[in-house]
Amino acid sequence: MTAIPDTRSLETLRAVVESGSFSAAAQVLRVTPAAISKLVARLEAELGIRIFNRSTRQIGLTAEGEALYRAVARHLDGLHDAVEEARRQLVAPAGIVRASIARSFGKSFLIPQLGQFLEENPEIDLDVVFDDVPRDLIAHGFDVGIRYGVPNDSRYISRRLDTPALCVVASPAYLARRGQPAAPQDLAAHDCVTTSIGTHRTAWRFTPPGGGTEIVIRPTGRFNIADQLDGVLDGALAGLGVTVVHASAVRGHIEQGELAVLFPDYAVGSSAPGGATVHLLYPHRNYLPARVRRFIDFVAGLSTAPRDDH
Repeated sequence: MTAIPDTRSLETLRAVVESGSFSAAAQVLRVTPAAISKLVARLEAELGIRIFNRSTRQIGLTAEGEALYRAVARHLDGLHDAVEEARRQLVAPAGIVRASIARSFGKSFLIPQLGQFLEENPEIDLDVVFDDVPRDLIAHGFDVGIRYGVPNDSRYISRRLDTPALCVVASPAYLARRGQPAAPQDLAAHDCVTTSIGTHRTAWRFTPPGGGTEIVIRPTGRFNIADQLDGVLDGALAGLGVTVVHASAVRGHIEQGELAVLFPDYAVGSSAPGGATVHLLYPHRNYLPARVRRFIDFVAGLSTAPRDDH
């Protein structure tokens, strides 16, 4: 297979044809006529064809040179257009932003805010995957990720967005059937709707009113939801047991009487990998397309957490 000449050689060919001489091409490219002559000779040697017929006074394209020039001009025009489009993407907020977002955070917190972003950025489209399993952003082609837990991958830039408040809930139907637990320790006698990410099964942590020794409960039940943290809400609504959820995700269900809050005086935490904090991730800081920068700035602007970019 014949090697393809480098772009510099092709640009030289085009400059000679369109300017009409080696000396004129040298002025366009800001090199010497000798350099132009050398590049053309090398190109002819690489391709094994004569491109120009030369005399002491003029040059002219051969038939092979004419065909090559027309193909090269189309190639270079397309290449220049591609480069300009790539540069435009850095400054023009347009195109698709692909994001991998933790489900419960995305649905209960982010989606209600996205109308403002889409209205302010009419040329940007969002392609979102709601997923609680941490994905490799680079390998899966994501521009941005929003994840629970402290990132342990140094390839990513990260910013803490939020630490959502958690609460314990159950449906009135379940409580009528099984009774209402008075303290976290009573959950040992109850069905719990649990979650697991990979091989890690989440435990629940309770801090008594006014502080004190933390109580760690490893809930048991017949219904565990793997790799999807927000599914426990559906299980609780269906009366399958007690569960821990984001307080913001169940506010409406509590107001409508579909769920009841248990242990309201306890601070509730989770042992999910990395903790319950929410982090915004993206693969690199430099040369971000404008569309990605706009989305990152918008999401970060929704956060009340102090900046801790790293």
